[in-house]
Amino acid sequence: GEYVFDHGWSDAFERAGGRYYPKLQCAVPFTPVTGPRLLVDKGEDSRAVKAGLAAGLKAVTDKLGVSSAHVTFAQ
Repeated sequence: GEYVFDHGWSDAFERAGGRYYPKLQCAVPFTPVTGPRLLVDKGEDSRAVKAGLAAGLKAVTDKLGVSSAHVTFAQ
């Protein structure tokens, strides 16, 4: 997730025998404006679109062989 926590997460993960880097990071720039960050057209199944995006992110993570995918400020 957030870069300020990465060193702690990396250290803990590597002490447990894992490899934290490389990882994928998906982020929306932080803004004080409220509201959804993922816009889905009216008439579309919002849950299905979000599930498809999550499945795609997992597939890319697996294909690249990275440790994980992090999504920041996705609200």
